[in-house]
Amino acid sequence: MFKFLKSLFASEKVLEIEKVDLEKLESWFEEKVSNIGFNEQAKSYLKKIEEIKTQIPSLVENLKNAEVSKDNKNVEERIKNIVKGHKDNYAREIERFWEDLEILSKEHFKNLQEYKEVITFNKNVDKKIGELAKRTAKGYQAAQHLFFDPVEKLFKKMGELNTLIKEFEKKIKNFGIEEELSLIYELIHQLNQDISKKESFTLQIKEKEKEKNDSNKNLEEKEKELQTLKESKEYSQYKEIENQIGEVDKKVKYNENNIFSYFSKLNKPLRKYERVALDNQIIQAYINDGIKSFWQDPELKIKEALQGLKKALTENTIQFEDKQKNNFLELIGKSETNYLDELMALGNKLKEERKELIKQTEAYEIVVKIDESNKKINSEKERINSLEQELSTLKSKLEKINLEKIEKEINEKASKIFGIKLTISSS
Repeated sequence: MFKFLKSLFASEKVLEIEKVDLEKLESWFEEKVSNIGFNEQAKSYLKKIEEIKTQIPSLVENLKNAEVSKDNKNVEERIKNIVKGHKDNYAREIERFWEDLEILSKEHFKNLQEYKEVITFNKNVDKKIGELAKRTAKGYQAAQHLFFDPVEKLFKKMGELNTLIKEFEKKIKNFGIEEELSLIYELIHQLNQDISKKESFTLQIKEKEKEKNDSNKNLEEKEKELQTLKESKEYSQYKEIENQIGEVDKKVKYNENNIFSYFSKLNKPLRKYERVALDNQIIQAYINDGIKSFWQDPELKIKEALQGLKKALTENTIQFEDKQKNNFLELIGKSETNYLDELMALGNKLKEERKELIKQTEAYEIVVKIDESNKKINSEKERINSLEQELSTLKSKLEKINLEKIEKEINEKASKIFGIKLTISSS
């Protein structure tokens, strides 16, 4: 592989060491590429195409002007016209091919990009010749019957172009331009990109670490400020009121449990009585939600309904076992005392107490300050979490960059194609 290049260095048994600074690696590579001898090969190839092109017009003209020889005078006129048509079409196709072909014009080919220009040109010509061959195959074969000599001369000249293209393809392969040289170029480009990325990631990590440290300090300060607020006399007084509210809430709950318990025990007889009572709206309300209905009944109209229930139980309008009936009558008897009134009074009193305590808490600005402090702390924590995620992503990207691996690949490829031992150094 790469016979031509290897022959350039065949006499070297010990590879010469070349030390190249990293920032000069690309220019070093371009200089090496410019000296592999491809320039001469490319210029020679294009010159030969120009020579063929100068010979084509006369050959095309000879074919156009060719007449059927006397040896073929017995051929039918219809056949002559058909063959002549194929001959003229073949001549036009070849003429158009060369008219459309713009030969690459360049004094020197000195770098990989310019090498690829002539390689691309060669591929395009090869493709066009293949398309031309398909279009003219039938015409070429038909024209041979009556115009063999001029057709064959033109065909052979086109064959010279085809041979020239194929030979140049082999030279391209021997130079390794599309394989090894292109790969070295890409590796150098990747190396430079990865170096820039590494520097960028390293700098970003440093900046993010500083931001994180600053945020941690800010968080520590804010947490101290919050602790100071919580240890203040004002906050202690506020918490005392909160505790009082908690105690009131316990009493409220206990009171409402008593209300719930009372009416839930009378739920069954109230359901039966609701069917026979003349005014059953308030009964229905208490059956559905005893506590809610109790607080919506400040005049305790339920007492009248309970008296109706008592009468119904006594007169057996609604029937229960004696034991159950006696329990229900005993509960109704409690309503005839101040039991329900006391529950109502206590509930109202507790509500007023709670309202007053809540009003007292509203006077304490310490609560607003603590809320604001907590918001700042949460905001700082979110920022720290965000920075930690960014740092994790950056460090992961940085770990994936392997400059040593790329440098090793460049060294191996350079040794193979240039016959030297390359050492890349950082300045």
